Amino acid sequence: MFPVINLGPLAIQSFGLILLISIWAGLSWSEKHAARHNIQADLIFTIFFLVVVASFLGARIGYVLLHVELFSAQWLDGLALNLRMMDWPTGILIGGLTLLIYLQRKKIPLWNYLDSMIPFFLVFNAAFALATFANQTAIGAETQLPWGMLIYEKIRHPVQVYHMIIAAALILIYWPNRMKVLGISLTDMKPGGLFNHFLILYTMGITIVQTFRAEYPVVFTRINSYHFIGLFVLIFALWQSYQRIRFVGEND
Repeated sequence: MFPVINLGPLAIQSFGLILLISIWAGLSWSEKHAARHNIQADLIFTIFFLVVVASFLGARIGYVLLHVELFSAQWLDGLALNLRMMDWPTGILIGGLTLLIYLQRKKIPLWNYLDSMIPFFLVFNAAFALATFANQTAIGAETQLPWGMLIYEKIRHPVQVYHMIIAAALILIYWPNRMKVLGISLTDMKPGGLFNHFLILYTMGITIVQTFRAEYPVVFTRINSYHFIGLFVLIFALWQSYQRIRFVGEND
């Protein structure tokens, strides 16, 4: 497609450029609507970048600790940022702990914060779909359907397009100025209700897309490991969504 964008003498990787623009746009959008969820607008960018830095440092440190023998001779190499030499599970864990500790110190409820980040999630999700389409980093399974696309010399499911359609639908559903989401008034939700509502539809959509991916090992027919993960996330989100509904006469 267009993995590289040429701007005069500059050759810029489209994947990274699209994601960087989406991060700025998404955070700005969340910042604009933060007050609706009782979050200080100036904390949106601060919290995000704090978590990102902690995640990258955690992922790098985790990789170094797991592969000490690679850095025993030149330990300074462990300080170099190499995205191929990162332990992302450790990074996600450190980033998550950093988020929880910071929110606790600032006395910010987690659910309020997650609700305030819905605009960011919407923009980043759409941008990620576009970036994978531009860079062809998500490959669909082979198909004979008429809308199949020629990718790597084979007709395949355009999973990036499927993802973009789902992303566009989510943006229309969760447009921040709406007072209702799929008929449910935002005033009828406790903090966290909006995020879990979003998580339900997002998980359902992405799980369907994973069915047509070619990269993941199939467990049974078209079912792969991502379907099991999606099932657990969906059950959790459904349970939390029910917990976050404000019933008539109920106070927070």
